[in-house]
Amino acid sequence: MTPVKGIVLDLRGNPGGLLKQSVKVADLLLTQGHIVSTKGRHLDSLHDYEAGGSDLANGLPVLVLIDGRSASAAEIVAAALQDRERAVVVGTSSYGKGTVQTVIRLPNDGEITLTWSRLMTPSGYALHGLGVLPVVCTSNERDEIGDIVDGALSRSLQARSRFQSWRTPGVQARDRRNELRRSCPSQRRKTDLELQVARQIIDTPATYDRALAISAAYSEARQP
Repeated sequence: MTPVKGIVLDLRGNPGGLLKQSVKVADLLLTQGHIVSTKGRHLDSLHDYEAGGSDLANGLPVLVLIDGRSASAAEIVAAALQDRERAVVVGTSSYGKGTVQTVIRLPNDGEITLTWSRLMTPSGYALHGLGVLPVVCTSNERDEIGDIVDGALSRSLQARSRFQSWRTPGVQARDRRNELRRSCPSQRRKTDLELQVARQIIDTPATYDRALAISAAYSEARQP
């Protein structure tokens, strides 16, 4: 039997889910450290979720695929694994749905959806309106697989600057968020391209280490 070389977690087209379930998924691959925080005006909205499990992949490479329909819980998982330097993210900018909501039933059987708090990633930025930025961007790509990977990694210096801006806490201005998102336009990408890119990265350990090192540089830039 061929040994497993790595894991591809395909979150493209995944529009949502439950906060606690996304924390459990991330915890399957993280042995320690921060996963996500929720922050709102009420004291009860302030929560920090920490990893405390075991890495079920035993250190194997992990690739996470996202696209413009990856939202909410999918974004929590992708951001946590990227910020904690456990996975390389491939695809396009995600949707940017980073709020926690509660549904309140009314006496007339109606409902009110109350936005309770915002989701904050381990490196400190708010997901809402911004989303997750991949290390290897495939927006509008039609090049050969190797060219896509090599091009993304060769532009690492520019990418580091972009990610530092992306991870600036309190990036609230809509124009600024939109400008950052245009660096890797959000698109629906349910094709084989991202899977092929992921397989190439897994098959080339040096390439995976390079991509992961870029992610590490992004995270370190945000550490206090």
